[in-house]
Amino acid sequence: MIVLDLKKRNGAIAMSTIMIVGVIVFEIAIAALLSSYLIGQEGSGLKISSAVSFAARAGANDAIRRVAINNFSTSSYYTFTINNIPVSVFVCKELTYTAGECLSPAIPNKYEIISSASYLNKKNAYKVVISIDANTAQPTVEYFQEVPVN
Repeated sequence: MIVLDLKKRNGAIAMSTIMIVGVIVFEIAIAALLSSYLIGQEGSGLKISSAVSFAARAGANDAIRRVAINNFSTSSYYTFTINNIPVSVFVCKELTYTAGECLSPAIPNKYEIISSASYLNKKNAYKVVISIDANTAQPTVEYFQEVPVN
């Protein structure tokens, strides 16, 4: 009887030790998994942010190219996508841009371009002011800067 009782006690001690070690290993695995997930999310956030910035900048450069080639007759708004990132471009011809509208006074041969892109929770916008030489039709960039997005 005493031998059988010792085996039961040793078994209970072994079982509780195995359970404690198992819980510790499980917690370590969960912590490692969670930390690797968070680190991965941080990296993808930077990738998305730089892709959105690139798309907004590309929109501004596209508008400069279109102004130099087309010489828009009126103010214009157009959209396109780059790698599934929607880009909105607003070209304000010979006018100043205030609160989302083209307003006077007219400034001849001067364009203002607002290019914005957004994807998931990342947004980026650039404001560009260019002037077109009346004789050569060459665009001159006066201002090209990232602006805050609402």
